[in-house]
Amino acid sequence: MATTTSKYYVVTPASDNQDFLDFDLRFGNITTAGESIQYTGSGKVDSIFVRPGLTYDLTTTGGGIDKIYMTGNLADYATAYDTASQTLMLSRTVAGQNESVKIAGGTPSNFDNLVFANGTVNSNTLTLAVKNATAMPVPSLTETSLAPQGAASPTAQLNATIQAYSTNTASINMVGETFATTRPGIKFVVNGGSGIDTVYVADGQTVDASVLGFSVDLVYFRGNWADYTKTLLSSGTRIQFTRLINGNTESVIVSAGSPVNYDKLIFADGAVKSDQAKAAISIDPLGPINKVTDVDPTTVTPVISDDQVAAALATISGAADMNNADATRTSALVYKTAGVTGVTGDNLAAINDALNSQAVTGAAADTTPEIQKIVNAYKAILASADGSGNNTTTPLTGDQYNAIGVVGVSGSPVSGTPLALLDSAVDAKPPTGVDTIAELQSMADAANHVMAAAGGTSAQIAALTLDDLKALGVSGVNADNLPALIAAIGKVTPDSNIDSLGELQTVVTNAANSAANALQQIINAAESNNAVLTGLAASVFSAAGVTGVDTNTNLSSIDLALDSKTVTGTSANTTGKVQAIVDAYNAILASADNRVGNTSPALNGMQYTAIGVTGISGIAAPGTALNLLDDVLDGKARTDVDAVVEVQALANAAINVITATNGGPGLVSLDDLLALGITGVGPGTIRSVATAIGQVNLSTKVDTLMKLQGVVSTAAT
Repeated sequence: MATTTSKYYVVTPASDNQDFLDFDLRFGNITTAGESIQYTGSGKVDSIFVRPGLTYDLTTTGGGIDKIYMTGNLADYATAYDTASQTLMLSRTVAGQNESVKIAGGTPSNFDNLVFANGTVNSNTLTLAVKNATAMPVPSLTETSLAPQGAASPTAQLNATIQAYSTNTASINMVGETFATTRPGIKFVVNGGSGIDTVYVADGQTVDASVLGFSVDLVYFRGNWADYTKTLLSSGTRIQFTRLINGNTESVIVSAGSPVNYDKLIFADGAVKSDQAKAAISIDPLGPINKVTDVDPTTVTPVISDDQVAAALATISGAADMNNADATRTSALVYKTAGVTGVTGDNLAAINDALNSQAVTGAAADTTPEIQKIVNAYKAILASADGSGNNTTTPLTGDQYNAIGVVGVSGSPVSGTPLALLDSAVDAKPPTGVDTIAELQSMADAANHVMAAAGGTSAQIAALTLDDLKALGVSGVNADNLPALIAAIGKVTPDSNIDSLGELQTVVTNAANSAANALQQIINAAESNNAVLTGLAASVFSAAGVTGVDTNTNLSSIDLALDSKTVTGTSANTTGKVQAIVDAYNAILASADNRVGNTSPALNGMQYTAIGVTGISGIAAPGTALNLLDDVLDGKARTDVDAVVEVQALANAAINVITATNGGPGLVSLDDLLALGITGVGPGTIRSVATAIGQVNLSTKVDTLMKLQGVVSTAAT
């Protein structure tokens, strides 16, 4: 056994199960871990709870079947019997902390109960099993250390005196002994040594710490200075502090000391020297702590235990793993308990949302520094987002975004980077615009898309979306002018010319104005039917955000479509409508390649209507004029259909043929048939050919050029 550092004596319990001592004291640096305890019980049934990290000599527990509570299962402990002393040693290591417990072997009629997490074992029975190397006893489930009974029960009424003595050999002003805590009902008398001894007063505890010995000993109070009634005792040589808490009267007596020999009294709101406390109390017992000379407001009592911290960390980490953090499960109090600062009602939802992001896992949020990093990062982002751009003095970094679960950004916001644009956009947002990870991720993705599009490939430019620009806070953008805007962004070089929201907005605004002006020119031309006359250029279409117009290949066709009577200013008053006109005519021109049957998909009525052709609608179903028109046009040359009037003539001819079948009202002319590309018919045979077409009982028999040619050829011979 290690050298004993403190001794505890149970004195005058009124009856069995009236005293209890627990060595579970872990408040950061305030801990009993590392100490060596000698415990002497009374003639009654005493109870003691041993904890990992200490060495215990429990061979003198006294009379009665005392209870020794241990946190592990029986099988967790190594056991060894010492023949000379007839004692049993139980030991184990938990989280790097050694635990050693020596007990008396006892007799069949004089033993203690060892209460493990998995049940209770008679100390004598266990000793004999170890001594004789026989089977270990099976713990009885009558009581476990997980649900202690009797004096160890949290609700037990206790009544006894326990005296503690430091036997620590520490010299003056060196670290001495840290004493265990007790519960209400126990009068705890502490006798210190030469070193700096520590007493931590539990809520409602009665402690006499007036004889702590030399050095500036430390007495920790969980309440604030003002919570206590202060009374000078023994002609002012001692001070008593009392308060009512949880229905119990807490009483602490300390030595008043002197200017050269005092103790330090530490409260939840500051620390004072005992001699200065006496002086202040002498003047005004109700005075605030700041009236005490040399008060230290930075040294305070930790009121959250290591177990509570661990539980809070587990809750936060578990929520991050399950993505179920919310105001109930991970409240601001849970963060505070975990030792994390800066979580308030205003930012709690945002921080919980960070925990719920896919990138923030339990492993990334299972320590106080890790969680604090998340909180600090989100606080910095929210602080930057004040609705006023260009006023954040400390740029946000990729690490800060990554900490809260935003992916795809890294490094520092140097010129020309997506992070520089993202920071600028965040700076201009209100806090409500960045208080979810989804919002920030959308902004980060958008910043990446903008910077990739600037001077990028056609694919990178096309990847930039309306949602991207809206996410960044760009104004004046809509679905109609988007093509012109992304085209303008694609032309920007170098990236440093568009790496702030202001620069991006300028590019967008200029492009939007140019697009609006260009579109108005197109509207005016369509309304006045003067696109050809005014020479509406391909550059105008490009400025409007319309693609697919080329001076050398299709400009004249597009201008002629705008000049058609059915294409008005209303038909072309959006970029989308103009693009539909261009796309439709390009599809018609592409189909007219002198090769019948190779257009897929077939042209539809909406495409013909878009360029100003009338009388055609629907889809190219069998037996329809559109089916015949598509087939005929597919075999034409591009130059045969590069004017709307040419396409209209073909449409009219197809309509006349189909409506003439089966005795219909259609009148097929020689010009119709020649326009469609029919051969072998002339002025002398047109009457018989037209009659033959009228006698065709099904329009499906003439809905392609080949079928129609067959009917004509037969009738013309």
